[in-house]
Amino acid sequence: MRLSPTTCYYIRKLLCRFQGDVKGTAASKAVPTDALSNIDEVLQSLYPSVTEISSVIQRLESLVYLHKSIHAQTSLYANYVHELTKLEQQIFRLLAFRRLESD
Repeated sequence: MRLSPTTCYYIRKLLCRFQGDVKGTAASKAVPTDALSNIDEVLQSLYPSVTEISSVIQRLESLVYLHKSIHAQTSLYANYVHELTKLEQQIFRLLAFRRLESD
């Protein structure tokens, strides 16, 4: 099972947008930094079990869908910014990253 191309693209956009604010966790030390261009390879290195990868992929697909939906409405409702931040933290955590702001 693989992430959809749209989800991979969206995750790469998030990682680029927060490039200076995102730091790898201990779990990501084994992941080569150039592997970020292929999110599926990153997931395979982090989650060796097929069931784990499948579960994480489903979770990432859902989180990205929610993030896109809420992001489209942030111009209308400023209080959604907090929800976006929570979703971003969950996405990054699944990829063994964390936002430095959340320390």
